[in-house]
Amino acid sequence: MKKRLLNWNCTHSLRFSQKDRCIKGKHLLFFLSTSFLVSSFDGIAQTADTAAVKKTADVSLLYNIKSPAKLNIASTQSVSGQDLVTLPRNILKGALTGRLAGLNVSQTNGRPDIDSYAMSLRGQNPMIVIDGVPQNVNFSNFNEIESVTLLKDALATAMYGPQASNGVLLITTKKGEPGKQKISVTAQSSIQRPRDFQKGLNAYNYARLYNEALKNDNLAAAYTDEDLAAWQNRTDPFGHPDVSWQNETFNKSSRLDRITADLSGGSKTARYFVAGEYLNQGGIFNTGSQNTYDTNNGYDSYMLRSNVDIDLDAKTTVGLNISGRIFVSNEPGTTASTVIS
Repeated sequence: MKKRLLNWNCTHSLRFSQKDRCIKGKHLLFFLSTSFLVSSFDGIAQTADTAAVKKTADVSLLYNIKSPAKLNIASTQSVSGQDLVTLPRNILKGALTGRLAGLNVSQTNGRPDIDSYAMSLRGQNPMIVIDGVPQNVNFSNFNEIESVTLLKDALATAMYGPQASNGVLLITTKKGEPGKQKISVTAQSSIQRPRDFQKGLNAYNYARLYNEALKNDNLAAAYTDEDLAAWQNRTDPFGHPDVSWQNETFNKSSRLDRITADLSGGSKTARYFVAGEYLNQGGIFNTGSQNTYDTNNGYDSYMLRSNVDIDLDAKTTVGLNISGRIFVSNEPGTTASTVIS
């Protein structure tokens, strides 16, 4: 049984570059200079010169604003895309497990073709914001991610209002940079193994312990000594079979293969970043060669992202971000859940 899903997402944004001195709001005034961090309430501004501050990585905040980590007083935590690339995961939520303090990630299903991860921050579901736009789009190509930032407190999420009261998971994708064209190709292959499969008794030990339980209740034995000997010595495979259906049904491991390519470059006026990915995750079922069609569970995924930024003038930048995903999933006709249960 095959399922084909098509998902395209297009966002556009109008933002001010760091060349601007300020953006005025009703109650707030923010300076976006790389030399100053300015916050203001009711028109009273406080500035801090960062020249004497030890150089640290910037922290991504809302609305494409970045703040030096040394001067950021909001409760945030970030992980870079480079730290995620090496992980053998097909879903971004799964790759964030244990990497952002306070973010609880749990997996509810082991099927490869569905998003089976649930995230919570202080018991609530955080809002997901991708390049400034709230949306619930998951990533499998970690090469297109610049950083993932968890905004935890009211100070970090104030600009989004009540809808961000549960916190914000801010995902920033890569952008093109002025300079020569850069091409990067990455191939990754990994082995995945299931966990927590219960190991059952073989036929001999099951029958022996069952007879022992009946004896403890002063009941007659269900299996004779001849039955126990046949199972133990495997002398009668048809009359006394001893088959581990778990081993017959499931493979010990499956493969996860990923190929990604990205292209970036541009000039001072226009910049671009284009990324594509092919991902294949094999199924865990042990299928027979007599089948004329695939009865295993697994899926193939194709993703494409294009980020283009154009400077209209010295203070205004227009960005167009387009992303799309096509994936084909396969599973047995009775569904994978039925087979496992």
